[in-house]
Amino acid sequence: MTSDKKDTIYIDVDDEITSIIEKVRSSPQKIVALVLPKRAAILQSVVNMKLLKRSGEEAKKHLVLITSEAALMPLAGAVGLYVATTLLSKPTVPSPPPDPDAIDDSNVEQGSETETLLNPQRPVGELAGLPASEDETIEVDNDEPSTKTLAKKSKKEKPPKGLRVPNFNKFRTKLLVGGLVGVLLVVGLYIAIFVMPTADIVIKTDTENVKATVKFISSPNTKELNEEQAIIPATNKELKKSESQKAPATGQKNVGQKATGSVSLKNCSTKDGEIVVPANTAVSSGGLSFITDEPVTLPQSILTGGSKTCITPAKSVDVTAQNAGDTYNVSERDYTVSGFAGVQGEGSDMEGGTNQIIKVVSQGDIDTLRQRVIDSFTNGAKDELKQQLLADDLIVLEDTFSVGQPEAVSSPDVNSEASEVTVNVTMGFTMYGIKTEHITPLIDTSIAEEVDSDRQTISSYGLEEAVFQIGERKPNGDISYTLQTLVVAGPEINEDTLKQEIVGKKEGEAKNLIKARPGVKEVSVNYKPFWVTKAPSKPSKVSVIVETAATSPTNDETDSN
Repeated sequence: MTSDKKDTIYIDVDDEITSIIEKVRSSPQKIVALVLPKRAAILQSVVNMKLLKRSGEEAKKHLVLITSEAALMPLAGAVGLYVATTLLSKPTVPSPPPDPDAIDDSNVEQGSETETLLNPQRPVGELAGLPASEDETIEVDNDEPSTKTLAKKSKKEKPPKGLRVPNFNKFRTKLLVGGLVGVLLVVGLYIAIFVMPTADIVIKTDTENVKATVKFISSPNTKELNEEQAIIPATNKELKKSESQKAPATGQKNVGQKATGSVSLKNCSTKDGEIVVPANTAVSSGGLSFITDEPVTLPQSILTGGSKTCITPAKSVDVTAQNAGDTYNVSERDYTVSGFAGVQGEGSDMEGGTNQIIKVVSQGDIDTLRQRVIDSFTNGAKDELKQQLLADDLIVLEDTFSVGQPEAVSSPDVNSEASEVTVNVTMGFTMYGIKTEHITPLIDTSIAEEVDSDRQTISSYGLEEAVFQIGERKPNGDISYTLQTLVVAGPEINEDTLKQEIVGKKEGEAKNLIKARPGVKEVSVNYKPFWVTKAPSKPSKVSVIVETAATSPTNDETDSN
């Protein structure tokens, strides 16, 4: 197919008017068909139409706009540009707008040479000197596409218009987004319907407070409740703890040489007979003690001058200082003999004592560590026993807490040379607990005259705030107690049963159901969130609080009035 006399130029939607004019001027052909894109905004201006028309005339080009845009027709007609819907269509100058004065066409030259060369009765292809069979039909991207088909030599049938390949990526994205929105919607509905709804119910009842005082004995030696004698079985919880702690040794010991010497002893007692002073007897002077090395026998005392002068012969015995150190190096002096008041001693110079100080374990080191362990045990053992009793649903009798005798073992022993000492302490602790079902019958008996069993039931025994005063402790482990508590008597309301009854009930139905109970004065029902109109289907989502509407005075208050 030849196209040496006609040039077809496709205009992009982003092309500027200057770019279009340049394409026209650059074309080597005299007839230029400008195929316009859909919504060609650049030529929807009469000024741009005039510029395009003038550029064609200056370049000696015959311009034909290939478009079916209805908005461009009046503008093309106003400036005298030819328009065809396809390249096989016959070019025509569209009708100008009804008000031609509204368009400034002073610069448009009508009746120019270009107009005379174009025959409006011939197709654009024929104007280029081509036979109709060899020309091509160009489908323009317009809102109203041409109904003509392309005449090709192969005469193959053109595929039907309007068929497009689906955008599967876009479809998949929409599908995923839609699925996610659906899942979020389902989760949101589940949370809104089953998770978030709650019901708060506050019931005010006509109750009476009664003060109860009960004396009983808690006994670890009995297994059954004895109501007649008020003896309650007690659970004795035992706890044993063992712990070791270390600390630096702070004691000092002089392991130098001990001073030695001799002491002359004589019997000056008024008793008859000899006196035997055994070995290892202490003789002391000025706070210093020396130990005899061997036994010595002293003859019977000889006294003169009315028994005021002792002339008994003396016997010498070697002695060694009780402790090492140079402080025992003393001169001659008199000594007293431990255990022998009638024996007198006179010592020689004591010599040879030296100093050598070492670090040892003192008794104070052991006692300090032992007490530290005991304190740490005692602070935690009481709470630990209490938690164990509470875990068994027992009432804790805290005053029964007792501490066993600690057993402490030190390593190394006292006075042993060491830089640190380790003390291991083992201790036992006990505490009593009693069952609620064992104490409540005794409370019922004590308040039987104050509570009308036909009209009232006990809604609370007040055991959480009860006061237990410990009394006598017996050797067999029995402990006497006095219990003081405030008992609340009123209508019986079983919270678990009530929750089951109001499941699924509307607010009005729930109120009426609760108000029908004897002793109920006021009922407040609050469903949350705001869209909830019925009580949740799960009783665990329902909260019931029972309050006293008007508390009656206690026994003491009544008596005082």
